[in-house]
Amino acid sequence: MKTVMRIGWCYSLIFLLTGCASTVQSVRVPDLNKRVEDPAKARIYLIRPSIIGTAIKADVWVGGRSIGKLAYNSFLTWEEPAGEITISVQAYSNAPRRIDLKLSPGSVYYIQADVASAVNWQPLFLSEAEGRELVSKCKAPKSE
Repeated sequence: MKTVMRIGWCYSLIFLLTGCASTVQSVRVPDLNKRVEDPAKARIYLIRPSIIGTAIKADVWVGGRSIGKLAYNSFLTWEEPAGEITISVQAYSNAPRRIDLKLSPGSVYYIQADVASAVNWQPLFLSEAEGRELVSKCKAPKSE
């Protein structure tokens, strides 16, 4: 009986430790008090509010450049020059999902990504009001 309890405690501890994923951003985090730092650029928020798949981080790239690793209940934010970009998001060992955007200078884009269902997830583009509300409920990224 003690062996069964020890095994149960070990599994519980492993579950708790793997569930503590945090978002790490590879590129500089812009000043969150400003709408956009550089008016010639656009700001992007990639938000993951889901608590499903807590141990899973999604890798995020733009043009082969790592933006960071997106954990649950958090967001990544960065600024890009105006023009066309492709954001790639990959969770698990699945093929990356791509989000094509045409960025306007001075604009802010809020994208919700539920990567827990990595095979079928689709990005959801939010209004500024919806995006701000969701960002306020999520954890800010840590710099790498």
